[in-house]
Amino acid sequence: MTTPEGTPAEVPPMVTAYHHKAHRFRLRGPGDAEDAFAGVRVNEPVQHGADVDAALLSRPCYEDTQKSTSHFTPFRHSLLSGDKVAPETEATELREWLREAVQITDPKRLHKQWLTATEPAWLAESAYHRFTSLKYHVLLTGALLDNYRAGHGFNELYLTVDHGEPAGGKIEPYRTVCTTSVATLTLTGDPRTMPAVPLGPAPAQSFLNVWSRLPTHPMDTETVSGWRLVDKRLRDIQAWSTGLQLLEDGTTVDWQPDTTGGTR
Repeated sequence: MTTPEGTPAEVPPMVTAYHHKAHRFRLRGPGDAEDAFAGVRVNEPVQHGADVDAALLSRPCYEDTQKSTSHFTPFRHSLLSGDKVAPETEATELREWLREAVQITDPKRLHKQWLTATEPAWLAESAYHRFTSLKYHVLLTGALLDNYRAGHGFNELYLTVDHGEPAGGKIEPYRTVCTTSVATLTLTGDPRTMPAVPLGPAPAQSFLNVWSRLPTHPMDTETVSGWRLVDKRLRDIQAWSTGLQLLEDGTTVDWQPDTTGGTR
């Protein structure tokens, strides 16, 4: 993806959504972001302010409160265990994952790469908010950008939930923000006949409000108390990237149906 002169070529607008946080994989802040990585343009502005709006879904829009916290870490911590999720070899593995990802020129394939990846979820969206998820910030950015490019305003967007066939539901390019074995969640201005909830008038930390209003829920909370625990936590979470990450993490646990009233 370089020009004959050796300068990295321009990338399509949808690709910028998935490259705009490349510096985080090298554990750097925005001030140390590079213009290119592995011969590809990265860390470029995203059209229509989609990255800004995605950030507003998961963290405060001002920095002063962030500077007052003692919880500063580039790595995400799990809401299920409270522990850091990245392995000890995170620096090498993150760099190698990014090197492979930036070589993908098809934005639809790039979206799927992020949607199914593990490594981006090792990083927090904000170093001041350790339970947020970089993976889901980027996926939210891509979904918003695609909807904005199609002419939808934020106040026209819905969250849809699909837990049909194939397992977990159908993936919609760019707009699907979370896919698990139990459900696929999509942000769209065209919900058609899917069970859907409007996001609200403007980007805000509103995950718990939207999740609580879903007309159908994907987990078996009636017979599996582990899923009841996850669902209860989801109804207490404001940050979108945190909520989506918890939904994914919950599907990695082998929750068993209650037999004696226990938790698993």
